[in-house]
This record gives sequence, C-alpha cells and structure tokens, in this order.
Amino acid sequence: MYKAVALTQDGSITSTITLPLLRNGAKMRGANGRELKIMPLTRDFKETVRARIERDPNFRKALLEEGVECLISGDVETGKSVLRDYINATIGFQELGRLTDKSPKSLMRMFGPNGNPRARNLFEIVGCLQEHENWYLKVHAVRKSASAEPKRQEI
Repeated sequence: MYKAVALTQDGSITSTITLPLLRNGAKMRGANGRELKIMPLTRDFKETVRARIERDPNFRKALLEEGVECLISGDVETGKSVLRDYINATIGFQELGRLTDKSPKSLMRMFGPNGNPRARNLFEIVGCLQEHENWYLKVHAVRKSASAEPKRQEI
C-alpha cells in the first residue's frame, strides 16, 4: 500500500489516503478522470518533511493534529503512519520510550504497518507528545448535515 498525501502550494497537508500497491508502470485515474501520479515515499521526501517540521511549528502542529484526527475518524493505518513520521521527526522513539517507560522497539512496532496498539497506549503516547510540545489538542463535536455528507468516489 502507498500512503498518498495531498499538499497545498505552501506544502500544508490537505488530506491523506492509502492506495493499493501498483506494479511498476501501472496507472490510476482519479474521480475527475485525470491520471494520478503515484510515487513511493523516498528517503529524500522523509528528510524534507523532517526539515519542514524542524523549521515550521505550524506544520509540526498540523501533522500531530492530522495523525490524531485520522485515529479518531477510524483511519487507524493512516493515523499510525502520520504519528510515526511525526515521532521520528520530533521526539524520536528512544526519548518517547524513556518518557513512557516502554521499549523503543515496541513503540516502533505499535506504529508500524502491522502494529495494533491498545487504546491506552495510544492515548498515553498522544498525551506525551502534547506534553513534549506544550500543546493540547481539543476535540469538537460537529453535526454533519445530510447535504454535507461526503459522497464516496472511487479513484
């Protein structure tokens, strides 16, 4: 599976989706019929994200928010992936392990593709990340209107 990230022109994350793994040269079309350009995340991309996180506190905050929002909305795989990238680029698994009294390897497995962390561990880690950044996320309930319900589209 590929994790696709949609970015605005200023580099902010607008959405993330998980796409099936395609054989080399395979093409996909979006709902609008346009061909999608698919590329795997490379080391250079990850280092670019890390550099942006280090220099831009708003991006760092948005990435943490995005990871938690994905978890809350039920997109656990994307949420774990975003939080893994966030942890790697900020506090690191060694320090997070020290703060949570958990093995760094165990934490890495929790946020890996096959990881299945318990809710207690996730909330403890999110709390620790908030404490580390001195940010506190809030959850707001918003009622969906029937007209605002997003329509599922295949890509």
